[in-house]
Amino acid sequence: MTEPTIHFLKPRNVLVFVATVGLFIGLATGNAALLSLAAMAITALIVGFIEARQMLEHVEVRRTHLPRAFQGSSVGVELTLSTSSDRTPELIMVEDEFPPGTPSRFRHLLDRPLHRDRPMQISYLGRCDHRRGLYLLGPTRLQGADAFGLFPNELLVPSITELVVYPTTIDLREMGLLGDGVQNHVGLEMSSRVGQGEEFIGVREYRPGDAQRLIHWRSTARHGRPMVKEFQEEVTTLVSIFLDMGRLGLTGVGDQTSFEYGVRVAASIARRGTNLGHRLEFFGVGQKVEHLPPGQGELHLLTLLDRLAFLKAEGESGFAAVFRDLSAVLPRGGTTVAIMSATTVSFDELSATVDSLLARRILPIFVLIDDRGFIKLFAEQEMAHVKARSLDETARLLRVMGARVHLIRRGKDPEAAIAAALDVSTEVRAR
Repeated sequence: MTEPTIHFLKPRNVLVFVATVGLFIGLATGNAALLSLAAMAITALIVGFIEARQMLEHVEVRRTHLPRAFQGSSVGVELTLSTSSDRTPELIMVEDEFPPGTPSRFRHLLDRPLHRDRPMQISYLGRCDHRRGLYLLGPTRLQGADAFGLFPNELLVPSITELVVYPTTIDLREMGLLGDGVQNHVGLEMSSRVGQGEEFIGVREYRPGDAQRLIHWRSTARHGRPMVKEFQEEVTTLVSIFLDMGRLGLTGVGDQTSFEYGVRVAASIARRGTNLGHRLEFFGVGQKVEHLPPGQGELHLLTLLDRLAFLKAEGESGFAAVFRDLSAVLPRGGTTVAIMSATTVSFDELSATVDSLLARRILPIFVLIDDRGFIKLFAEQEMAHVKARSLDETARLLRVMGARVHLIRRGKDPEAAIAAALDVSTEVRAR
């Protein structure tokens, strides 16, 4: 290991040496030339020190960027520098903190002086490499010096802005969210049926209870009996997503944890449901239940992503019991998606729940994450893993109950592993 080099011949050190030696020898000998040289050196040091102290103290920094971004995406950040002083600082090094990215610091040297009436904009592109959550961007560090470079100066500008990083969502173009028997059609993501929609499909005979505004007078006159108009109604189904947030289901460290896989699955399925026009409802089951009521559209999806960005796995969830109680009040004809670790499946409690869902023509989907593939964090997890059935056996038993099952194993690329497990339109179910 090499020792750091100490530079004694820096301009400031040379001036201090000249000022000191010239002053003492000049005073001792009465040499006016040496005293003048010392005075000039001292003046240069004082002027440089004052200039260095004042050149950055009036500089302000304003940061602008989008408030939301997805994990793995890039964010454009713009810094606007301005000064309220008549001085024109030059050669300022700007260093900004971007915690969600690697590297987390961005540096830029200003290529021209900063004038009072001409703010300067610099921009950079930061990639959100780290996990979901709330990040504080900043502060901004300014580094400069006087005109002679004698006194380096640094200013920390507390310009802090917030950036919420959403979990990654995978575009599941082939994943079906409806099963056979849902509403009136098999395998259709949006069921069409005769009702009170906007698309006219024909006429039929009048039935008691039909509204008079639906009478088709021209057909009535032609057939000699009352005829009414029929319209096609689009039925939007409800997709209810349940995520187990109990700590026993949390294995792994950093960005590679079973819970992070679960959050990405929930986000991806929500995106898929939104693209298909479904209504979405979310239940995060942990120490308490995090509930997002049913809604539809892009705004509702963004609201859910905001929730998912801050979720943590902690405490005891009692997932099976909560899933049973909450799914019992869901409307007929929808879909439930239960996202959980494979070793926390409780067959005794889930069997009755699945039967109840199927009886109400609700498709149960289980997304099982193989938590054995991650580092265990708690002593209880070792016992749970020993007692639990194998991943394939767990999936087989759930399919026998009548559920659709997707298995997710840890991979070097989490997005690819999730897509491979979920992006299928149909799956054979054992009876």
